[in-house]
Amino acid sequence: MSHRSRMFWQDGCIESTIRRVAPYISVRTKRQIISSLGQALSYSVTMSTGSQSHTSPEIRMSRFQAQDATRSRDTLFGQMYVQMHGFGPEVLRSDFATERAWSVTLDGEGGIDAGGPFREILRLTASELQSVPKGPTGQDLRPLKMLIPCPNATNTLGDNRDRWILNPAFPAASQGMLIFFGRLMGHALQTGNSLELNLAPIFWNQ
Repeated sequence: MSHRSRMFWQDGCIESTIRRVAPYISVRTKRQIISSLGQALSYSVTMSTGSQSHTSPEIRMSRFQAQDATRSRDTLFGQMYVQMHGFGPEVLRSDFATERAWSVTLDGEGGIDAGGPFREILRLTASELQSVPKGPTGQDLRPLKMLIPCPNATNTLGDNRDRWILNPAFPAASQGMLIFFGRLMGHALQTGNSLELNLAPIFWNQ
């Protein structure tokens, strides 16, 4: 390996190069890269497990419980985390052709998940993480404060006032929730399922 090649592989040169060229890569090309990566991940899991398909797990969700939640585990995100955080990563990426890696049963609402409840729960979960019900003195009443409004939103200054960032004061004991949050984002990128997160640019730059 030449000296120039060694320099490229060291000191984060690949990362810095990608950061420099990213603004010039078209959205179509980015989607193709993500799609190819998803297929590669699916193929690697299939080869390691020797399985061409899997049975999607089923989780039970209660919107009524989430409406009156006073604990993080009772929120929609919390309910998903409690039931799914023990799943191996292969559950979320084992079949690239499968739109849904898990199915959803809505407690007290009946019906069979043909895709509607799954997508609705993803939509409501993203909305839940990005909503701030406030008390009489303006305090944040959410039992789960994983995302918070960005500084520009708090100070009503500058651009991106509608964006969100990770809460730097989020408890270290709840780090597993952050890992699970990342897995949900990865699943959305791989399958094309919409996870409607309005995150500030600084989130993607870190």
